[in-house]
Amino acid sequence: MTCSYRPREALQRSPPTAAGRPFFLIMGFPFVEHYRRLAQRLGLAADVLFTGMVPFADAPRHVALGDVAVAPKLSATEGSGKLLTYMASALPVVAFDTPVHREYLGDLGFYAAPADSHALAAALTAALHDPLAARTRGAALRARAVQHYTWPHAAAAIEDVYHRVSSPPAQPPPETTKRPPPLVNLFRRHRHARSPAVPNAWF
Repeated sequence: MTCSYRPREALQRSPPTAAGRPFFLIMGFPFVEHYRRLAQRLGLAADVLFTGMVPFADAPRHVALGDVAVAPKLSATEGSGKLLTYMASALPVVAFDTPVHREYLGDLGFYAAPADSHALAAALTAALHDPLAARTRGAALRARAVQHYTWPHAAAAIEDVYHRVSSPPAQPPPETTKRPPPLVNLFRRHRHARSPAVPNAWF
């Protein structure tokens, strides 16, 4: 299982599966030593491996070791690009239910209410205890990544934006109906045409 951000309480609450207690591979930095000491204090040291900084090119090989990816990030606006690596690796993803995660995962994530460690642990349990459903979602997430988030797709989207902002504004269509002459011209044209029946009536 691969994790990111702050999964401490969820780690403590994760129940064992049929294969035993989950093992967590936690990738990233900084403060790696701080979290190693924290895991030791909480009695989790045997269940957790902190990789520290990993070269980006090597990240997929680490991610491929997992059965489930966990993204307990809480920001409602900050990007969560690591999800693309999880999706490309066909991993099911457990995540807090935020707009950013929904944008990437759609309805395919195992979601938990934001900042609720009990809900996150329950979502982890659901993913781990139903491997068939988890694998199905993982495969669907990979298909979603291929369809929407490849480099060619991103390049096409960027080119489209540049094309729209650099194109001249559309010109209004030419007028096809003849406009009536101004009222002032009508007045001048007929200023001397008085009605014989109605004196001083102007046409």
